[in-house]
Amino acid sequence: MPVKESEDAISRAVADASANRRAEARQRLKGYLVAHPESMAARKLLTELYRADQHPDEAGRWGYLLRDVATPSERASYERACAHRMAPAWTYTYMRRGLHWAAPVELADDYAGAILRELDDRAEREAADFRRRITPLHVRLAGRIARWFSSLGWGD
Repeated sequence: MPVKESEDAISRAVADASANRRAEARQRLKGYLVAHPESMAARKLLTELYRADQHPDEAGRWGYLLRDVATPSERASYERACAHRMAPAWTYTYMRRGLHWAAPVELADDYAGAILRELDDRAEREAADFRRRITPLHVRLAGRIARWFSSLGWGD
């Protein structure tokens, strides 16, 4: 996307925020980041918007890849939010997914790139640990459960 269009999307979000339409501004920026995950300006503005609305986990999430934007407590809040799920062994996988960085890591600056690579490495180790723990018994049980759900008509 040309720079002008990107500046327009961010300036519309700033106008929304200035008019006290922070929820609309956040939605606009998150939509923009789907197509442009490498936009650090949009991430910084999202961090500020969530901070203004006292959502430290979300402020930490969107500022996680930016040097000196998210506070250490906001970053820790995001990490805690990712760790407290049904499967705490998947913390780094959830963190990486939650950052919504679908672009190649090479498009990130040095700081964000190092974080993304570290999260990718840790997520891969989590997946490898999980695969090591899967036993033939788990596979058989999963098959039985799937057949049972199918017999109930839930798998159709």
